[in-house]
Amino acid sequence: MRRPAPPSPPTPQQAALFVFILVAISLGTWISGLFPAPASVLDRPYLRTGAAERIGTVHVTDLAVHEVYRDQPTHGIFLVVELEAPEVPEPMTLDATLIDGADRSVQRHFQSRCGLQQPGLPLPCHLAFEMDPAELAGATLHIARDNVLAEREFLVVDLGIDDTRAAQLLADPQQSDYYGEAL
Repeated sequence: MRRPAPPSPPTPQQAALFVFILVAISLGTWISGLFPAPASVLDRPYLRTGAAERIGTVHVTDLAVHEVYRDQPTHGIFLVVELEAPEVPEPMTLDATLIDGADRSVQRHFQSRCGLQQPGLPLPCHLAFEMDPAELAGATLHIARDNVLAEREFLVVDLGIDDTRAAQLLADPQQSDYYGEAL
């Protein structure tokens, strides 16, 4: 029985083709890594400013800092935001997430919520967020319909808190009892 002849070494053209294919695969992998994954694009929220079609227009009418909110103390502060929604497209409740000055999200306090907002009948609501007082400056509010976790469209509201306004708010912290009355 005869043994097959050993394979011949690759020609320079074959070696160049092999290197070209390796470089093309590596470059393609690198370029595809620069693009976001389809799932991350679908999960990205829609951030709107001014007004959002599904939410309407929301105004911040007052800000206050509490040391004790509804009889509950904190190691930080409670930032209480009063909102008014004069132009909601349909009856809805609002919810929000606070993004503090360090870009961390803060969920609202469980005892604070917005009531049902009716078109043409703005009802003020108070939302409280427990946060670090050092991160008060630069805070923004992401407002959504009903449940923040289920929504993908957020109305971004700048609270207008710079260092000076933060110092003013922190200089006069308030306290409230279980029913929200000032102590």
